[in-house]
Amino acid sequence: MAKTYDLHLAALDDGRGSVASIYWLDYDAPSGNPIDPLDPLGQADFDGVALPAKARDGGARFADFVDGLRASDQGDRAHLTVIGHSYGSTTLGYALLDGAPVDDAVLLGSPGVPAATARQLTDADVWVGARDDDPVTLLGTGDRGGVGLLGHDPADDAFGARRFAAGGGELRVERLLAHHTSYFEGESLANLAHVVSGADDEVSSQARRGAPGGGHLTLPELVGASTAASAAHGLAAAGGWLLEHSRFALGGWGR
Repeated sequence: MAKTYDLHLAALDDGRGSVASIYWLDYDAPSGNPIDPLDPLGQADFDGVALPAKARDGGARFADFVDGLRASDQGDRAHLTVIGHSYGSTTLGYALLDGAPVDDAVLLGSPGVPAATARQLTDADVWVGARDDDPVTLLGTGDRGGVGLLGHDPADDAFGARRFAAGGGELRVERLLAHHTSYFEGESLANLAHVVSGADDEVSSQARRGAPGGGHLTLPELVGASTAASAAHGLAAAGGWLLEHSRFALGGWGR
């Protein structure tokens, strides 16, 4: 809810008119972290992450919800933007396939969507926020492979969405899942606000994967590189600790 409120305020700050926000959660979202061996809830709910059935069911309910919003819209037609994060983006994908009548659709940190191109998904403008250091975004099939259990990578050049800059961070394995939850802050939040407010010309873009300037690591490469970086950081920290305590010990012996 706090992230929704932050986006609401940021969109208002664009000064393009009034903004109304709804936080919708009528789908079976994954519980916990399925790759953490210390998280039994996440382990038990692995099927909620890896398979599309819950997203498909939730997408049908969300499409009905959006239909209801449109039916109740009195006066001038409101500009409607829908945003789905992580498994919610897959759910949104199914809602768009079901004909959800929206103006803009934003897919954040997506593990995959059920269409090979944005135009197959919807007639709305499709935007994508996908950090290359977010491992979840490397699950969809695309430029350099992908697992593909939940569909296609919407950040891929062939998909044809408008990819915006979503920030970056430390390439450390312990930070990867934190990167996945960082889309409602910094540059990414500013770009989301511009989409919501209709300030498309102010959105900062990022090259799509597979396009010129859109190079990226695969999921195995990202995990390997970040693990190596974490190990190097740990060794450097340990070396610094040993050096500092060796100096202290030598100083003590000299007295």
